[in-house]
Amino acid sequence: MMWLPGRRDNPLVLKFYAALVLLYCAPVLQAAPDGCRRGEAGPLATVALLYKKADVTQSDFQAYWRDIHGMLATRIPGFWTYRQYHIGAAVEELSRQPADAGTVKPLDGFADVTFCTTEDIAGLAASPQAELIRDDEVNVFSSTYLYGAVAGESETLTRTEPFAQMSWKADTDHLILLLGKAPGESKADYRHALRRAAEAVKQQCAPQRLRLNLFQPYDASAWPAPGVNHQPRQVLDASLELEFADRKASLACLKQHSMLAKTPGADGAERLQLAYSVSHRYAMVADGVITLLGVRGLPATAVIQRLGADNQTTDAVLQAVYGSGVRP
Repeated sequence: MMWLPGRRDNPLVLKFYAALVLLYCAPVLQAAPDGCRRGEAGPLATVALLYKKADVTQSDFQAYWRDIHGMLATRIPGFWTYRQYHIGAAVEELSRQPADAGTVKPLDGFADVTFCTTEDIAGLAASPQAELIRDDEVNVFSSTYLYGAVAGESETLTRTEPFAQMSWKADTDHLILLLGKAPGESKADYRHALRRAAEAVKQQCAPQRLRLNLFQPYDASAWPAPGVNHQPRQVLDASLELEFADRKASLACLKQHSMLAKTPGADGAERLQLAYSVSHRYAMVADGVITLLGVRGLPATAVIQRLGADNQTTDAVLQAVYGSGVRP
C-alpha cells in the first residue's frame, strides 16, 4: 500500500488525494479496446433489417423489440454499440426501384451493431444469449435479414452528438436508405460511386449525421432463426443513415444529389434506393456498456429521468435488481 502524507481533514491534502486518484484511474476509465474509440461506433458492423408479423400491431412490435427482444440482445457478449431504429413511413420522394424489383415489403426495424475486433463477433454467432435471441424472433418477426460490414466499410462520416446521447425520439429528420447496385453493375464500381455520393452529401449539405455501411455478400444461413424467413426478394449492397434539421432540408439535399438513381450514361440502368423515416431511435449499448435503457427498458427509464431519480442508475442498484454482470 502506498503511503500518503498529511492529515485527511486538510483541504489541500484532500485535493492531492483526488488528483492522485484521477492520475492513476483516468487511463483505466478512458481506455477502449483495440480498434474502438469511446463515443464512436466500432470498425466492424452487423446490420439487421426487420419485418414484423402481419398479426402484430406496430405499437406491440416496437415495444417488444425494444423492451423484450432488444434487452435480451444487449446481453450478447462483444457488442461495442447497439442501436435500434424504429421505422416510420417510406419516403416515396427519395425511393427508386428498378422495373424488375417487384413489390418491396415495408421495413419495420433497422438495427446497427458494431464490434471492435473479429473475435468479438463470435458472441453474435455462438453465444448462449444469441441462441435465445434466435428462438425469440418468431414471436414478432416475419423476416430478418443480416448484413455484415468489415473494417473500412462501416464508417460514420459526420456526427454532431456522442453515440450515447442519441435520444429515443428524434426532433430532427432522420432517414435510413437501403441501397442496391444495378443488374450487371460491378460491386467495385457501385461502391466507388456510393462513396463519392456520400462525400458530396457531407460536403455540400452538412448533415447532422451521416453513416455508411457497405455490405458483404449476403448469406441467408448466417442467422438461422427458426420459423422466420431469411430469403430477401432483393439483396442489398449498402445502407446510409442520414440526419438533417427537418424534412425540407433532407429533400433539398437528396433530390439535388439524387444519390444513386442510375448508373452513369444516358441509358444508365436503375439502381435500388429505398428511403424510410425513423420515428424513434434507441442506444441500447454504448462503449461496450449496456445503457440504462438497455437494462431497464423505456417505461422505467423515462420515469427515472423525468423524476431525476439518478440514484436508480448506479451499478449497485442495477446489480441488486438484475444481478451481477448486467453490464459487460
